[in-house]
Amino acid sequence: NWPTTPTLYVAFSGGGVFKSTNAIPGSSSAWTWTSVTDSLPTLSSDGNVAVGAIAIDPSDSSGQTLYIGLGDMVDAEGRGFYKTTNGGTSWTAATGLGSATRSLNILVNGSDIFWATNDGLKVATTASLNFTPISSIPTTSPGGYVWTVKKFNANNLVCSVQASGTGSSGTIYYSTNG
Repeated sequence: NWPTTPTLYVAFSGGGVFKSTNAIPGSSSAWTWTSVTDSLPTLSSDGNVAVGAIAIDPSDSSGQTLYIGLGDMVDAEGRGFYKTTNGGTSWTAATGLGSATRSLNILVNGSDIFWATNDGLKVATTASLNFTPISSIPTTSPGGYVWTVKKFNANNLVCSVQASGTGSSGTIYYSTNG
């Protein structure tokens, strides 16, 4: 189920998340955009809210629950992970961020949120937003950036990890217990 109001969110590594509530494909009217992250702290190296990853909670049929991880994988570091349940009107900050300054992927899997970062793979519940590292995914050599975390179903997940100090080697990790 998707909302009946045409809503579109766009995240930028150069700064922020923008929302359009009139994003009707084929419409002759211009889409209007509003920043929904202007109230967040600008903790990136170049003073913007560099967004590296965004996810809409699939269990929210209104499309108003979003998660964003700050710090783009290429353009700008950032610090933070946030949740909104009202389409960006207000945000709640997560805790337990570790040393993450780059967000690469977010997966909402039931009541769990998996966050792929340059500081390993982290997990929190959608209610607590208190991240803990997944210890079986290394954050130091041979580990490094966790590029993706994807699911086959609720219990079978896979993530890819780039080895530290290299650009082309890494490891694929697979979980059968969510």
